[in-house]
Amino acid sequence: MKQGYFAFEEREIDRISIRDASERIYHSGVQSLSNLELLTSLIRDPKAAYRLIAHYDNDLRSIGLAGIDELSKIKGIGRAKAEVIKASFEFSQRAQIAKKENAIIRQAKDIADLVMPQMRHLEQEHLRVVSLNGKNRVLAIITVFVGTLDTSLVHPREVFKEALRRTAKSIILVHNHPSGLPEPSKEDIEITKRIAQAGKVIGIEMLDHIIIGDGEFISLNEKELF
Repeated sequence: MKQGYFAFEEREIDRISIRDASERIYHSGVQSLSNLELLTSLIRDPKAAYRLIAHYDNDLRSIGLAGIDELSKIKGIGRAKAEVIKASFEFSQRAQIAKKENAIIRQAKDIADLVMPQMRHLEQEHLRVVSLNGKNRVLAIITVFVGTLDTSLVHPREVFKEALRRTAKSIILVHNHPSGLPEPSKEDIEITKRIAQAGKVIGIEMLDHIIIGDGEFISLNEKELF
């Protein structure tokens, strides 16, 4: 465990009061709290919060990416607190996406910028569908599949379900490569062609399929792969 690199040493943890943190939130806003105080307010345990912050070198992104089993191994965290932490990070991520919904998409980069912060570090492949109206404004972004993409598992019915519900004009597929390299596989291209063809049948155009890597992306439309 690393110590002494941020504002609080372990011997000072007893000075951190959950009540004091709550008072500061009320009077000064949650943004006034340090990372340690914020986590303490969340899990209601100053010492466990310190151990967690110290273990991950005060890197909130690493905490957010850690799995429940990994977090649970930190002394004082356990499964219940780990679930609270993961839920809070997921809430934050979804809030960021919701904030950007209704954006107008003009090019592949617009979509990449929208989803890159959340998708670039996912440990599994996530296939998401971006539903757009007639003016290319985002109506919704939903996850329809988690796992290795396979044409036998990715069903057009699930891909277009939300788009149909929202009377979308078009969709864009987005999925990540945990390797960090966005180069499309043969399976990626086959799925793209299959979904695009299904879209033509039901009257919802598939504009693109974007593969997200670590800080980079590839547009299958721009590569003329479907």
